[in-house]
Amino acid sequence: MDYLVIAFVGAVFMTILIVCSKWFFSLAQSSVNLLDTFLAPGSEDDKLPHTRFVVTGRPFAPNEVWNIVALSVGATLPLFVPRGTKNKSAYTPLAQLLHHLALDNPNVGLRLQRRDVKAAEKLGIEQKNEFVIITGLARSGTTSLLNTLAPLGPFASLNYANMPFVLAPRTWARVYRPKDAAVKERSHGDGVMVGLNTNEALEEVFFKAITEDSYIGADCVQEHELTVEQYERYLDYQRVVRRSNDDIYIAKNNNFLLRYRSVREHNPDFTAIILFREPLHHASSLLEKHLQYVEMQEHDPFVLEYMNWLAHHEFGWGRKGFCFDETHEWAQKAELWPKEHINHWLALWIAVYAYGVEIDDTNTHFVSYGEFCSEPTEVVNRILRSTASGREAQNIPSHRNERTVEHDADADLLAEAERVYARLLRKANNERE
Repeated sequence: MDYLVIAFVGAVFMTILIVCSKWFFSLAQSSVNLLDTFLAPGSEDDKLPHTRFVVTGRPFAPNEVWNIVALSVGATLPLFVPRGTKNKSAYTPLAQLLHHLALDNPNVGLRLQRRDVKAAEKLGIEQKNEFVIITGLARSGTTSLLNTLAPLGPFASLNYANMPFVLAPRTWARVYRPKDAAVKERSHGDGVMVGLNTNEALEEVFFKAITEDSYIGADCVQEHELTVEQYERYLDYQRVVRRSNDDIYIAKNNNFLLRYRSVREHNPDFTAIILFREPLHHASSLLEKHLQYVEMQEHDPFVLEYMNWLAHHEFGWGRKGFCFDETHEWAQKAELWPKEHINHWLALWIAVYAYGVEIDDTNTHFVSYGEFCSEPTEVVNRILRSTASGREAQNIPSHRNERTVEHDADADLLAEAERVYARLLRKANNERE
């Protein structure tokens, strides 16, 4: 009878936990948010009054094995009882909570990161000015290039297994050690297969944290400067990701152009690769993904939260253009058309690449998406020669893009985009020669 009582208590407790899961999750989020507030920079007077919870006495814990078994059985039974409608999100409620705790509390993440930096120091991993950044507008082939390059050199990069504690990958690796190597098509629906070992654009979480989102405006993400201290912290973050002093940090980051000029002032030696694509096809691809993600986010609001945490503002309800001082007028012109119109995306294309084409640096390389698709081996080897990889690729399969564009774009807008595109092609072709 005693065991039945214990099992009943376990069942009641778990039922309450399930029924009130939203309340418990909210409590967990509020607790970590409070901790994040206390860890934020600034004086204590500017923060919430500190409340200390004191727990006295010992919690109940059965001493006998059968008591534990009874409690476990009782607590497990409610999990098999059908509960209303199925979760519409691809992420379970528990996974969503974990992402909230990890990504919505940057000061907690930065505190954990300090531990990772100390661990890297103990292993003798030093800062390194040599690293590789792949950038450009979304849909220009940056993900494919990253995952083609990464296995061909002594490269180290963030991957999906580092989520959601992407600010402290070493700490998270002690807890989460996935063995599943299975891959599936990513949410873009573009045939690109991803898995836990797939490298991805995750470092932007770091820049959001150290800048306190200062570059993310209501309508656009803005070009900004990194201080010397912030740049040093970036190098520290890289050595957390690197496994040894021989490793070269490599990342794909579409937002990196927003701080390219600043990082280049701090470091003339890092390698940047800027991918670009024929403007009308590129704008069409962006529009297609925008409509796809709007629909996806309507059915699953967590997708919008997730993308905002990663500063993926390329498309969907959270879409924001890139704002550079020199091309700000084009970002403003984009807003003259609705986001469902090709002209909106074509103007955004000009705003980004009219800035990018002016970059003139021996360690910055321009790569045409068309050339990468048709001659990937040549493109990759050209990049590898610009790094200290010491390796060479062979027989990388080519890809034929058969996208057709049926949109009618503004003639003047398209002419300006084609003018910028021609300049980009000349830059890329000069390197080939």
